[in-house]
Amino acid sequence: MGVQVPPSALVSSMSQDHTQLISKILFVCYGNICRSPTAEGIMNHLIKTMGLQDKFYVDSAGTHAQKSSAGPDPRSVAEGLRRGIDLSYIKSRRFEHSDFQVFDRILAMDSSNLEILMSIKPASRAAKLELFTNYCSSTELKDIPDPYICQNGFSMVFDLIEEGCNNLLHQIISEARAGK
Repeated sequence: MGVQVPPSALVSSMSQDHTQLISKILFVCYGNICRSPTAEGIMNHLIKTMGLQDKFYVDSAGTHAQKSSAGPDPRSVAEGLRRGIDLSYIKSRRFEHSDFQVFDRILAMDSSNLEILMSIKPASRAAKLELFTNYCSSTELKDIPDPYICQNGFSMVFDLIEEGCNNLLHQIISEARAGK
């Protein structure tokens, strides 16, 4: 957690210090004000709790983010604070083509954003691009629902994302230990 670095700046400033990273993870939704910043905040919280903040770079973006540098929806921030997770440091941004170079894992929060990302992904880039719900074992939902349109939206979405981030983090750590 800390200062947000634009992906294009990160690509040009990669140094020896970044070679020790286990993973660079990007969460993507439509506007980058609810689901993807919630995932970024939860993942950073889990990583910090495990003392691994120097091993991961985590960010979020939106395929249609309109309010660059805006904070997450106040209801997402409130739900995070209720659970002891601060999301207020996160600033929205639009997905950039350079994100394909920066991140080794790009997780779409829903299938429509996955389709958008697949349609613009360079053929030469090996970033793992997948649906976030692949890591949500307690649900059969294909997409993380938009919290605006579902009953108890922000709480339910937070639960799903928390589970998915836990499972994703454990998988990444297991893969790193196995040398994958």
